[in-house]
Order: sequence, then C-alpha cells, then structure tokens
Amino acid sequence: MLSRCILALVPFLAIACSPSPAPTTVDDSAVGSTAPPAGSTTAAAPSADIPANPSCGKEVSVHGQGRDPAARECFWNAYQTNKPAELVITVHTIEGDPITHALLMRSASSIEVVRDSKDRFGSPGITRFTCTSLRRNQDDRGTTIFALTGCTGPWPELTNL
Repeated sequence: MLSRCILALVPFLAIACSPSPAPTTVDDSAVGSTAPPAGSTTAAAPSADIPANPSCGKEVSVHGQGRDPAARECFWNAYQTNKPAELVITVHTIEGDPITHALLMRSASSIEVVRDSKDRFGSPGITRFTCTSLRRNQDDRGTTIFALTGCTGPWPELTNL
C-alpha cells in the first residue's frame, strides 16, 4: 500500500526537477464526458437540473508554467463570496500526458471535481468527487496554487492545483 502511494507521488516530484517539454493537445470534450473508461472510479454525476456555473476560464500548465492568475483569482473570489463558478485546470505529467481537473463551485462547502486523466503511467480515466474546502497557497515562484480538502472518493485532498 505504501509503495503504491509513493509511486503515485513520483510524477509530481519529477515535475519540480525536470525541464518543460512541449504540451500535448488537450481534449476539452473529455471533461464533460459521462461515460467513464473501463476500470475508472466514479461517483454520482452532477444533477442535470443544476445550471452551468459562470466560467473563470481554462488554463493549461506544463510543469508549473502557464497558470492563469486572473482565472485563479476569479475562482478564489467566487469561493470567498459563496458564488457559483467553474475553473478548468489541465496539468501535464513529466511524459506530457494531460490530467484535467474541472472545479465546479456549487457553494463554499461543495466543490465538485471532475478529474480526467490521460496519464499512461498512472491512473487514467474519469473520476468525480466532491470537496468541502478550498485553500489558496503560493508556490516558490509566488504563483497561486489551490488545495482542496475534505474530499470524497479516492483522494481526501488535492494539492498543488
């Protein structure tokens, strides 16, 4: 069990120590997909009667480069004021595989996350879960990063988003 946890962290550790390769193409349509690939872990899909949230934008980050400060500030302000919002964050593994997180703010205590991983060496597939809290931190470059806590599903928290 411990070795699987450590192996899951290896791509994140490698990101900090590697040069940035060219990003791969992001498949935006995969975020909205409701048919998960075989073997993925899923939770209940969002209710169809919930209106779409106002979008704070989409960002594509390759090894920490490409974060959108305005989009992150928009999402943070929505969290602080308890207003609905949406932010789509795509990060790339060291091999260049995209992992997309669609963050859907329903309320300050309900943030839906749809994770679409195309990581060939990790856990590919679509996973849906809900988190109860959002923290804003800064990385070593002074860039805003998010940590989601109180999450249902396979990860109790998501950090470094």
